[in-house]
Amino acid sequence: MLATVHLTVAGDVTEERYLTPGSPDPSVVLLRQGGGFGPRSPGRHRAGRLRGACDGELAVGQIVRGLAAVLDVSVDDVAADVLPSVRGLVSDGLLLVGR
Repeated sequence: MLATVHLTVAGDVTEERYLTPGSPDPSVVLLRQGGGFGPRSPGRHRAGRLRGACDGELAVGQIVRGLAAVLDVSVDDVAADVLPSVRGLVSDGLLLVGR
């Protein structure tokens, strides 16, 4: 179950952010992987926050609950928004299963 998995960002992943000056949030976030086939993945706002917390310390479910609290939205809404992206990033090797 993904909620109990601890993830880390692969060491060769970089992030690009594009935003309009004065905007609080970027309009585009891209992840690039330097190795392998060099996959590139568009980021999403909530999924980007989850990726930023993937240092292996917290399980995905803990991060989702924390995001829900910070964003003042339901855990189910956050999970529905981010988990498909997280599964894809794990499948592509941009996020690595830690423990």
